[in-house]
Amino acid sequence: MLRNGSRGYAVQILQYQLNTLGFKLSTDGNFGPMTESAVKIYQTRNGLGSDGVVGPVTQRSLQNNFIKMNIVDRFLPAHCYFAENTPKKRICLHHTVGGPMAINGVIATWSGTRSIATTYVINGDGVIYKVIPQNFWAHHLGLKVANNTQLNKETIGIEVNAWGPVTLKNGRYMNAYDRAYDMTYPIEKLDKPFRGWNMWQEYLDVQMYSLFLLIRHLCNEHNIPYEGICRTKNFELMPTADFTKPGIFNHTNYRADKSDMYPGKKLITMLNNLV
Repeated sequence: MLRNGSRGYAVQILQYQLNTLGFKLSTDGNFGPMTESAVKIYQTRNGLGSDGVVGPVTQRSLQNNFIKMNIVDRFLPAHCYFAENTPKKRICLHHTVGGPMAINGVIATWSGTRSIATTYVINGDGVIYKVIPQNFWAHHLGLKVANNTQLNKETIGIEVNAWGPVTLKNGRYMNAYDRAYDMTYPIEKLDKPFRGWNMWQEYLDVQMYSLFLLIRHLCNEHNIPYEGICRTKNFELMPTADFTKPGIFNHTNYRADKSDMYPGKKLITMLNNLV
Protein backbone atom coordinates (compact mmCIF):
# COMPACT_ATOMS: atom_id res chain seq x y z
CA MET A 1 0.00 0.00 0.00
CA LEU A 2 1.52 3.32 -1.13
CA ARG A 3 0.29 6.72 -0.01
CA ASN A 4 1.45 10.27 0.66
CA GLY A 5 4.57 9.95 2.81
CA SER A 6 5.69 6.58 1.40
CA ARG A 7 9.30 6.34 0.23
CA GLY A 8 11.54 3.91 -1.59
CA TYR A 9 11.95 1.86 -4.76
CA ALA A 10 8.27 0.92 -4.97
CA VAL A 11 7.45 4.63 -5.18
CA GLN A 12 10.06 5.09 -7.94
CA ILE A 13 8.37 2.29 -9.90
CA LEU A 14 4.97 3.93 -9.33
CA GLN A 15 6.27 7.31 -10.53
CA TYR A 16 7.82 5.69 -13.61
CA GLN A 17 4.55 3.88 -14.41
CA LEU A 18 2.65 7.16 -14.17
CA ASN A 19 5.22 8.95 -16.35
CA THR A 20 4.86 6.34 -19.10
CA LEU A 21 1.13 7.12 -19.01
CA GLY A 22 1.68 10.84 -19.60
CA PHE A 23 2.49 12.34 -16.20
CA LYS A 24 5.70 14.23 -15.47
CA LEU A 25 6.96 13.24 -12.06
CA SER A 26 10.44 13.08 -10.62
CA THR A 27 11.32 9.43 -9.97
CA ASP A 28 12.83 10.34 -6.61
CA GLY A 29 11.03 7.70 -4.57
CA ASN A 30 9.18 10.25 -2.45
CA PHE A 31 5.37 10.02 -2.49
CA GLY A 32 4.48 13.69 -2.09
CA PRO A 33 1.61 15.96 -3.16
CA MET A 34 2.46 15.81 -6.87
CA THR A 35 2.54 12.01 -6.92
CA GLU A 36 -0.69 11.89 -4.90
CA SER A 37 -2.37 14.27 -7.36
CA ALA A 38 -1.22 12.12 -10.31
CA VAL A 39 -2.58 8.98 -8.63
CA LYS A 40 -5.95 10.64 -8.03
CA ILE A 41 -6.16 11.76 -11.65
CA TYR A 42 -5.23 8.26 -12.83
CA GLN A 43 -7.81 6.67 -10.54
CA THR A 44 -10.54 9.03 -11.74
CA ARG A 45 -9.73 8.38 -15.40
CA ASN A 46 -9.90 4.62 -14.83
CA GLY A 47 -13.03 4.52 -12.66
CA LEU A 48 -11.18 3.53 -9.50
CA GLY A 49 -12.31 6.26 -7.13
CA SER A 50 -9.82 8.96 -6.19
CA ASP A 51 -8.40 8.49 -2.70
CA GLY A 52 -4.78 8.88 -3.84
CA VAL A 53 -3.80 5.59 -2.21
CA VAL A 54 -2.21 2.87 -4.33
CA GLY A 55 -3.66 -0.40 -3.13
CA PRO A 56 -3.92 -3.76 -4.94
CA VAL A 57 -6.68 -2.62 -7.36
CA THR A 58 -4.91 0.57 -8.46
CA GLN A 59 -1.56 -1.24 -8.68
CA ARG A 60 -3.03 -4.01 -10.84
CA SER A 61 -4.60 -1.40 -13.12
CA LEU A 62 -1.29 0.48 -13.42
CA GLN A 63 0.58 -2.75 -14.20
CA ASN A 64 -1.93 -3.76 -16.88
CA ASN A 65 -1.86 -0.34 -18.50
CA PHE A 66 1.93 -0.22 -18.40
CA ILE A 67 2.15 -3.56 -20.21
CA LYS A 68 -0.41 -2.46 -22.82
CA MET A 69 1.31 0.87 -23.48
CA ASN A 70 4.99 -0.09 -23.22
CA ILE A 71 5.39 -3.47 -24.88
CA VAL A 72 5.77 -2.98 -28.61
CA ASP A 73 5.33 -5.96 -30.93
CA ARG A 74 8.16 -5.96 -33.46
CA PHE A 75 8.35 -9.57 -34.50
CA LEU A 76 11.33 -11.08 -36.25
CA PRO A 77 10.91 -12.95 -39.56
CA ALA A 78 9.44 -16.42 -39.11
CA HIS A 79 12.77 -18.17 -39.75
CA CYS A 80 14.21 -16.53 -36.60
CA TYR A 81 12.18 -18.53 -34.08
CA PHE A 82 10.37 -21.83 -33.61
CA ALA A 83 6.57 -21.54 -33.77
CA GLU A 84 6.04 -24.04 -30.95
CA ASN A 85 3.84 -22.98 -28.06
CA THR A 86 5.77 -24.13 -24.98
CA PRO A 87 5.23 -23.62 -21.23
CA LYS A 88 7.74 -21.28 -19.60
CA LYS A 89 9.53 -22.10 -16.34
CA ARG A 90 12.21 -19.46 -15.99
CA ILE A 91 13.63 -16.13 -17.16
CA CYS A 92 17.23 -15.47 -18.27
CA LEU A 93 18.69 -11.96 -18.29
CA HIS A 94 21.09 -10.78 -21.01
CA HIS A 95 22.61 -7.53 -22.26
CA THR A 96 23.91 -6.43 -25.63
CA VAL A 97 27.14 -4.51 -26.28
CA GLY A 98 25.91 -2.35 -29.17
CA GLY A 99 24.64 0.58 -27.11
CA PRO A 100 21.44 1.44 -25.23
CA MET A 101 19.56 2.69 -28.30
CA ALA A 102 20.53 -0.21 -30.56
CA ILE A 103 17.11 -1.77 -31.12
CA ASN A 104 17.33 -1.40 -34.91
CA GLY A 105 20.76 -3.03 -34.97
CA VAL A 106 19.61 -5.88 -32.75
CA ILE A 107 16.61 -6.57 -34.99
CA ALA A 108 18.78 -6.42 -38.12
CA THR A 109 21.39 -8.80 -36.67
CA TRP A 110 18.88 -11.35 -35.44
CA SER A 111 16.92 -11.16 -38.71
CA GLY A 112 20.04 -12.46 -40.45
CA THR A 113 20.37 -15.47 -38.17
CA ARG A 114 18.39 -18.65 -37.79
CA SER A 115 16.58 -18.99 -34.48
CA ILE A 116 18.94 -17.01 -32.23
CA ALA A 117 17.16 -14.29 -30.24
CA THR A 118 15.58 -13.39 -26.92
CA THR A 119 11.83 -12.85 -26.63
CA TYR A 120 12.14 -9.30 -25.28
CA VAL A 121 14.56 -6.41 -25.77
CA ILE A 122 14.55 -3.36 -23.49
CA ASN A 123 15.83 -0.27 -25.27
CA GLY A 124 17.59 2.69 -23.65
CA ASP A 125 14.36 4.73 -23.56
CA GLY A 126 12.67 2.02 -21.48
CA VAL A 127 10.50 0.73 -24.33
CA ILE A 128 10.10 -3.06 -24.27
CA TYR A 129 10.15 -4.74 -27.68
CA LYS A 130 8.62 -8.18 -28.02
CA VAL A 131 10.35 -9.80 -30.98
CA ILE A 132 9.10 -13.41 -30.69
CA PRO A 133 5.31 -13.92 -30.69
CA GLN A 134 3.13 -15.87 -28.28
CA ASN A 135 4.99 -18.51 -26.27
CA PHE A 136 7.27 -19.41 -29.17
CA TRP A 137 11.03 -19.66 -28.66
CA ALA A 138 14.53 -19.26 -30.06
CA HIS A 139 18.02 -20.20 -28.89
CA HIS A 140 19.64 -17.74 -26.50
CA LEU A 141 21.39 -19.82 -23.84
CA GLY A 142 23.92 -21.62 -26.04
CA LEU A 143 24.65 -24.46 -23.61
CA LYS A 144 26.77 -27.50 -24.32
CA VAL A 145 24.45 -29.89 -22.50
CA ALA A 146 22.15 -32.61 -23.78
CA ASN A 147 18.98 -30.73 -22.78
CA ASN A 148 20.03 -27.36 -24.27
CA THR A 149 17.06 -27.29 -26.67
CA GLN A 150 14.52 -28.03 -23.94
CA LEU A 151 16.03 -25.37 -21.66
CA ASN A 152 15.77 -22.77 -24.43
CA LYS A 153 12.14 -23.75 -25.04
CA GLU A 154 11.28 -23.27 -21.37
CA THR A 155 13.26 -20.07 -20.74
CA ILE A 156 12.16 -16.53 -21.60
CA GLY A 157 15.13 -14.41 -22.64
CA ILE A 158 15.22 -10.67 -21.88
CA GLU A 159 17.94 -8.54 -23.50
CA VAL A 160 18.85 -5.11 -22.09
CA ASN A 161 20.53 -2.86 -24.66
CA ALA A 162 23.83 -1.52 -23.33
CA TRP A 163 27.48 -0.92 -24.17
CA GLY A 164 28.68 -3.58 -21.72
CA PRO A 165 32.32 -3.57 -20.55
CA VAL A 166 34.51 -0.48 -20.90
CA THR A 167 38.31 -0.35 -20.97
CA LEU A 168 40.82 2.48 -20.61
CA LYS A 169 43.54 2.55 -23.28
CA ASN A 170 46.08 5.33 -23.62
CA GLY A 171 43.87 7.65 -21.63
CA ARG A 172 40.75 6.92 -23.68
CA TYR A 173 37.68 4.93 -22.70
CA MET A 174 36.90 2.22 -25.26
CA ASN A 175 33.81 0.06 -25.79
CA ALA A 176 33.65 -3.68 -26.46
CA TYR A 177 34.38 -3.04 -30.15
CA ASP A 178 37.62 -1.22 -29.22
CA ARG A 179 36.13 2.08 -30.39
CA ALA A 180 35.83 5.34 -28.50
CA TYR A 181 33.22 4.96 -25.76
CA ASP A 182 30.15 7.20 -25.89
CA MET A 183 30.60 9.30 -22.73
CA THR A 184 26.90 10.23 -22.86
CA TYR A 185 26.42 7.15 -20.69
CA PRO A 186 27.88 6.96 -17.16
CA ILE A 187 30.49 4.32 -16.36
CA GLU A 188 30.24 2.18 -13.24
CA LYS A 189 33.48 1.01 -11.66
CA LEU A 190 33.22 -2.18 -9.64
CA ASP A 191 35.20 -2.80 -6.45
CA LYS A 192 36.61 -5.93 -8.07
CA PRO A 193 36.56 -7.16 -11.67
CA PHE A 194 33.66 -9.27 -12.93
CA ARG A 195 34.50 -11.75 -15.68
CA GLY A 196 37.68 -9.80 -16.41
CA TRP A 197 36.32 -6.22 -16.41
CA ASN A 198 35.86 -3.70 -13.62
CA MET A 199 34.29 -0.88 -15.69
CA TRP A 200 30.87 -1.10 -17.34
CA GLN A 201 28.32 1.15 -18.91
CA GLU A 202 25.94 1.75 -16.03
CA TYR A 203 22.46 0.37 -16.68
CA LEU A 204 19.88 3.10 -17.17
CA ASP A 205 17.17 3.76 -14.58
CA VAL A 206 14.33 3.52 -17.10
CA GLN A 207 15.61 0.14 -18.28
CA MET A 208 15.74 -1.20 -14.74
CA TYR A 209 12.21 0.06 -14.02
CA SER A 210 10.92 -1.56 -17.22
CA LEU A 211 12.82 -4.76 -16.44
CA PHE A 212 11.26 -4.86 -12.97
CA LEU A 213 7.74 -4.46 -14.35
CA LEU A 214 8.31 -6.94 -17.18
CA ILE A 215 9.64 -9.61 -14.80
CA ARG A 216 6.64 -9.07 -12.51
CA HIS A 217 4.30 -9.43 -15.49
CA LEU A 218 5.98 -12.60 -16.79
CA CYS A 219 6.18 -14.24 -13.37
CA ASN A 220 2.46 -13.63 -12.88
CA GLU A 221 1.55 -14.76 -16.39
CA HIS A 222 3.62 -17.96 -16.37
CA ASN A 223 3.64 -18.72 -12.63
CA ILE A 224 7.42 -18.39 -12.49
CA PRO A 225 8.70 -18.29 -8.88
CA TYR A 226 10.85 -15.47 -7.55
CA GLU A 227 13.82 -17.79 -7.07
CA GLY A 228 17.34 -17.79 -8.44
CA ILE A 229 19.34 -14.61 -8.79
CA CYS A 230 16.67 -12.34 -7.29
CA ARG A 231 17.23 -14.13 -3.98
CA THR A 232 20.85 -15.24 -4.12
CA LYS A 233 22.40 -12.24 -5.99
CA ASN A 234 24.84 -14.86 -7.26
CA PHE A 235 26.11 -13.92 -10.72
CA GLU A 236 28.57 -16.81 -10.96
CA LEU A 237 28.22 -20.16 -12.72
CA MET A 238 25.74 -22.53 -11.11
CA PRO A 239 25.99 -26.35 -11.15
CA THR A 240 24.66 -27.99 -14.31
CA ALA A 241 22.17 -29.87 -12.15
CA ASP A 242 20.53 -26.51 -11.30
CA PHE A 243 19.93 -25.53 -14.95
CA THR A 244 16.42 -27.01 -14.87
CA LYS A 245 15.31 -25.11 -11.76
CA PRO A 246 12.48 -22.58 -12.22
CA GLY A 247 13.07 -18.93 -11.39
CA ILE A 248 15.00 -15.89 -12.59
CA PHE A 249 18.60 -16.31 -13.69
CA ASN A 250 21.46 -14.49 -15.39
CA HIS A 251 23.29 -15.62 -18.53
CA THR A 252 26.45 -15.79 -16.39
CA ASN A 253 24.73 -18.40 -14.20
CA TYR A 254 24.71 -20.75 -17.20
CA ARG A 255 28.00 -19.93 -18.94
CA ALA A 256 31.47 -19.10 -17.64
CA ASP A 257 32.39 -17.42 -20.94
CA LYS A 258 29.60 -14.81 -20.73
CA SER A 259 29.50 -11.51 -18.84
CA ASP A 260 25.86 -10.47 -19.25
CA MET A 261 24.49 -9.05 -17.08
CA TYR A 262 27.15 -7.56 -14.78
CA PRO A 263 26.43 -7.07 -11.02
CA GLY A 264 25.78 -3.33 -11.15
CA LYS A 265 24.24 -1.46 -8.22
CA LYS A 266 21.06 -0.57 -10.13
CA LEU A 267 20.50 -4.15 -11.26
CA ILE A 268 21.03 -5.49 -7.74
CA THR A 269 18.66 -2.87 -6.32
CA MET A 270 16.02 -3.94 -8.84
CA LEU A 271 16.51 -7.63 -7.98
CA ASN A 272 16.33 -6.88 -4.24
CA ASN A 273 12.95 -5.23 -4.70
CA LEU A 274 11.40 -8.11 -6.66
CA VAL A 275 11.07 -10.21 -3.49
